[in-house]
Amino acid sequence: MDLLKIGVITLFMMLWGQLLILRSRIIQTKRSIINRPMKMVCPMNRRQHIDLNLNLFRKLVITDHEEFFRYTRMWPEQFEFLLNLVYPYLEKHSIRKPLSPKVCLGLTLS
Repeated sequence: MDLLKIGVITLFMMLWGQLLILRSRIIQTKRSIINRPMKMVCPMNRRQHIDLNLNLFRKLVITDHEEFFRYTRMWPEQFEFLLNLVYPYLEKHSIRKPLSPKVCLGLTLS
């Protein structure tokens, strides 16, 4: 009878220890999920920055050709020629609204 009690108590202690280990692992995983760093947005994916850049780009093409030259190191006619050459390679088809090839080329050259 004493051996049976000792066996039951030993089994209970082993199961209790396993339960404590399992609880500590669950708490650690919850903490690691909570403390994960937030995903940063790549500057290329910030629409506000790109919209501002596109507006500036449009103004430079239309009004100030010399500033456009300083910005891209080429004249607007050369830019259009280069854009016509690389347009098929920069055009993307995606579920999200992709950047236009003109914006991609402008960001690359700036």
